[in-house]
Amino acid sequence: MSRAETKGKQKEKSKKKDLVYYIIMLILLAVMIFSGIKVYLIASEYKEGTDAYNDIAEDVGANPRDEKDPAHLDTRLSLDWDKLKEKNDDVTAWIRCTGTIINYPIVQGNDNEYYLNHLLDGTWNGKGTIFVDARCERPFDGFLTIVYGHRMRDMGRSMFTTLEDYLASKDPSFFAEHPVMEIYTPDENYDLQIFGAAIISAYDEFLYNNYISTEDEIQRYIDWIFAHNSLVGYDNSVSVMPTDSIVMMSTCMPTAADDDKRIVVWGKLVKAKNAAE
Repeated sequence: MSRAETKGKQKEKSKKKDLVYYIIMLILLAVMIFSGIKVYLIASEYKEGTDAYNDIAEDVGANPRDEKDPAHLDTRLSLDWDKLKEKNDDVTAWIRCTGTIINYPIVQGNDNEYYLNHLLDGTWNGKGTIFVDARCERPFDGFLTIVYGHRMRDMGRSMFTTLEDYLASKDPSFFAEHPVMEIYTPDENYDLQIFGAAIISAYDEFLYNNYISTEDEIQRYIDWIFAHNSLVGYDNSVSVMPTDSIVMMSTCMPTAADDDKRIVVWGKLVKAKNAAE
């Protein structure tokens, strides 16, 4: 083979390598553009959800003061339930944890699917709406009320992402600073005294049981919580009896690998002592 033929073949191979390189680069560029668009669309969707909930809170009296104002922590909400019901008749309560992002309406639908990806006004959105288990017959009145909310991956750590901060693997000072949440219903205002937290199976029929009725069953449920409690800093300051009403807040784990597990936090409902201001 002549030198000219050898050089020709080398140039041909070089061109093929260059072509493969350019094709790979174009594919990578396309993937980057697609991923960027997808991230932008998700971020935009989450922002729309955040804006919608901020607007609702403002409209119904859930933001009476600037959260940075220390006096806000001692100010109970005075909610306009007529406006809330006009927005959606499924509204059953409002939950707030002062000093955190949790300040949302709670609904109860006909199933446990719809509000996973719909806002209060019915708009499709990945944030969904915080909701009571559809099977619960007496929300915030019987022994156990199960409330679900997403663990969002947005910058604001919205919806129920805050729940993970009660676990021992997170900031040990969080429980000390947030020992009580607030639950508002059309009939009563409650303090939700936090007393338990754990990581459990998403399919645990014992803990996700809306039909606990006998005193023995209720006591066994309470005993399980205290025996498996991962609430860091808890000092047994909240006593829980079978005659009490408790709320179990449930959210997803941080990674898809733990999709079969849930972060749960329990609180005891106690009627608020001071009236709304």
